[in-house]
Amino acid sequence: MGFDGENLFIAGNYRVAEKNTGWIIFSVTIAGPAAAPCRGKVETIRATPESRITFGEPLEIEISLSESRLFLTVVAYNRELGEEFLLFNSAAESETVNIAVNLPAGNYTIFVYLEGKAECKTRSLGDGDSKKPS
Repeated sequence: MGFDGENLFIAGNYRVAEKNTGWIIFSVTIAGPAAAPCRGKVETIRATPESRITFGEPLEIEISLSESRLFLTVVAYNRELGEEFLLFNSAAESETVNIAVNLPAGNYTIFVYLEGKAECKTRSLGDGDSKKPS
């Protein structure tokens, strides 16, 4: 018997008839738990202002979800500073989540993660690429 981290190998002798013997090897693979299906979805993301944030201007975000009680993480990424700002990280009490915050001036991309999944929905403010640098 052997194990390589993923597969379990079992070997043994078999005898079907008096002169019909040999080895048989089984390979058993045990799959890890499958990821739970994602509940709900982000319907819309609205942000005011819709372009670059100027000094002292508040950012207001409205997120519409397909259902309430979903765990929601909202991050604002300042493309000029290369900084992330965590805006919301909790269960949504209703299907609409409103966030109002003062951030440093700049061009932002809003990232909304649902149920802790890597897949997310984004909304760019102003012109520019909505992807975070690697």
